[in-house]
Amino acid sequence: MAIKVKNIFDLIGRFGAEEDRLTASLGFLLKNDARLFRAFMAEVGVTVASPASYDLLTQPFYPGFEEDNRIDLEISATFDLTCLVESKIGGNRFDEHQLGRYAQLLEDRRARGDAVRLVLITHLDESERFQQFVSASGLSKEECRYMRWSQIYDIVRLHSSPRMRLLRDQFLHKVGRAMSDRKIIDELPVGDVREVMIVTVEPRSMRLALEEHRYQCQNERPRRQEARYIAFYETRGPKAIRYMARVLKTEINVQREEELNKDYTLEHPVRLRRPIPKGQQPPRFAVRYATFEKVINAETLDDVIGKQRTACPSMTS
Repeated sequence: MAIKVKNIFDLIGRFGAEEDRLTASLGFLLKNDARLFRAFMAEVGVTVASPASYDLLTQPFYPGFEEDNRIDLEISATFDLTCLVESKIGGNRFDEHQLGRYAQLLEDRRARGDAVRLVLITHLDESERFQQFVSASGLSKEECRYMRWSQIYDIVRLHSSPRMRLLRDQFLHKVGRAMSDRKIIDELPVGDVREVMIVTVEPRSMRLALEEHRYQCQNERPRRQEARYIAFYETRGPKAIRYMARVLKTEINVQREEELNKDYTLEHPVRLRRPIPKGQQPPRFAVRYATFEKVINAETLDDVIGKQRTACPSMTS
């Protein structure tokens, strides 16, 4: 069932997805800050006379929609306005079919006399794709608005009422962390960083590390843990760990052709005095973690990887 945005404590633990939590938090701020609400609605082309006359619902369910196909935020005033807000964070992209259902709902509301707005908020730049969707929908350009979370950040920062400063700062911190694509390894808390990440690489990935001081893999879900060092197990040729490199920083959501990747910026890889060769177990893994001491003292790969598990594949081109 839909959740009315009245008390921020009602939102805790209600949503599993980060984008749902962020949108619910935004809804709470809009409901409780008339100044901010007017500024936000002005951005979507609606002039607000009395903010108190608007209802805000998070995750409302509509008959005919799939159970997991819930609108992130609905802003409405009976027989006056229906504004549906869909949001995406990180590398998540909007679903055209899902927005198409929302557009149909808004066309029905328009037929009864409502002004309508469909608002899409994303982390990545999806403006061109959204404009293509709008052109094929039954809604006008005026009725469809595209925003980035960076814009939401600025609207909240600039237009929140002074009395909402504490909640504003908490929200900005939450949005800032969600939008953060880059991480400087030395600036992360010690407990958030593993010592060594062991990865399997083919020759092209090894050359990328040696020549350009970079390692790439596909965006993970869930994401890999950060590590201070990468040890490279070469799956062809040597079939051993010959090189390790210190990780300086990482960046996710790096677009490369049609895929989103995670990039690691490295110091120049150091060649081990003694390579760590393949052991008895077949190296059927993409990533494992170990302590620095365990890697340095290993006789074979078996001493490092222990039980095996699967993770995201490394980029090999």
